[in-house]
Amino acid sequence: MKGNLKRFVAVAGMSVLAVGLAACGSSASGSSGSSGTSNQHVSLTYGRWGSADEIKAGRVLLSAFHHASPHITVSQQVADWNTYWTKLPTQLAAGTAPDVFLLDPGYYQVHYAGSGRLLSLDNYIKQSHVDMSQYWAQELPSFRYQGHYYELPRDISLNMLLWNKTEFAKAGITSPPSSWQQLLHDAQLLTLDSSGHNATQPGFNPNNIVQWGYGSYEYLDGIDEPLITEMGGHLWTQPETSGHVKCLIDSPTGQRAIQFLVNLVSKYHVSPNPTQLGHYQNIFASGKVAMYIDGTFDLPEYYPINNFKWDIAPFPSWNGKEVSMAQGVGNAINANTSNKAAAWNLVKWLGTAPGQKVMSQHGINIPSIRSLALSSAFLKSQPPGMRSVINTIPAGVPYLDFPHKADAFNYVDTVLSNDVFSGHMTVPAGLAKAQSGANTILAGGHV
Repeated sequence: MKGNLKRFVAVAGMSVLAVGLAACGSSASGSSGSSGTSNQHVSLTYGRWGSADEIKAGRVLLSAFHHASPHITVSQQVADWNTYWTKLPTQLAAGTAPDVFLLDPGYYQVHYAGSGRLLSLDNYIKQSHVDMSQYWAQELPSFRYQGHYYELPRDISLNMLLWNKTEFAKAGITSPPSSWQQLLHDAQLLTLDSSGHNATQPGFNPNNIVQWGYGSYEYLDGIDEPLITEMGGHLWTQPETSGHVKCLIDSPTGQRAIQFLVNLVSKYHVSPNPTQLGHYQNIFASGKVAMYIDGTFDLPEYYPINNFKWDIAPFPSWNGKEVSMAQGVGNAINANTSNKAAAWNLVKWLGTAPGQKVMSQHGINIPSIRSLALSSAFLKSQPPGMRSVINTIPAGVPYLDFPHKADAFNYVDTVLSNDVFSGHMTVPAGLAKAQSGANTILAGGHV
């Protein structure tokens, strides 16, 4: 999920912003499937979360919508990630939710679509002749619930490997690792103690490290699940649309994957432990780790780095098998809005070529339309490695929602972070606890 647990550290306390905007070809009301052709003035509210950079880009996007369609006024409501998902269900229950809102389908679509809170977009898509094949196929399953679309794609997020080109050059390494096996090898060369010894040399002191080769940490959908899949397993029973999904984190493959990640800290000493890691972005930006995995949605946090050269590369493969995280974010319409046609005009504009072209130019998010994500307009503002990262989308694992997944996901992630990666529990004991609790939650129970 683009909003995954990494988003829980998004910029907090952002005030609600109001942007007076407007759009043509809209009406004050509309039946399902109506595109709205009246010039009657309509006021809409648009809810979203985001970092400061994303909110700034959002203003540019909605300003372009204003110029293209001057008869709809849009007030943008903004909150940090935590506040957004606390506020939105309260608003929906009270009938005060925005007309249109950004939605993370991986976490929340089942709950909202299943309870009738979202407007089905099937008829709108059909009557407006929106070509769904223009989008990345890997993210489309996330936008469907019981075979129906409830969101139009907006952008897609991938996992990426950040690498410090300056430190790589010092170590005599000319390119980023393409596999986990190579990552471990490179990380050993890039991990240095206070005497200048790397992790492969006699005399290396793991208790006095001044630079680590890699930053290993708990990132369930961005690191753990892709690695488990590369190793031939799954985090959840398949298919995830069966309605009877169970967690498989304690499978032999799950144990193998998590043990490998933990070993990077405790056995090979090429990664800081959770206490040493500190703020997850600062550890790379400060030069304390030479490699780090993050989501592409966090790229703007790294742009200010100017004390060393850096780039991005695809998520490492395992024994030649390449898997990536491919998570979409879309725009949904409040089922109870009184301005359905106008709301669809906004969602359609944001999700199709007019809005996606503007988004590709500001370069904050990867467009959901394939041709625009690979366009020079988008890539020119990206790190050189972005094209290779985007090329991994066909190997992407879509984030699918199912009943109680959000709570089960959070439970597994918390156990791994607090108990396993911290060293308080062994991998077998921690995974047994995580899987048992997750499956209790998935069955409707509590832990």
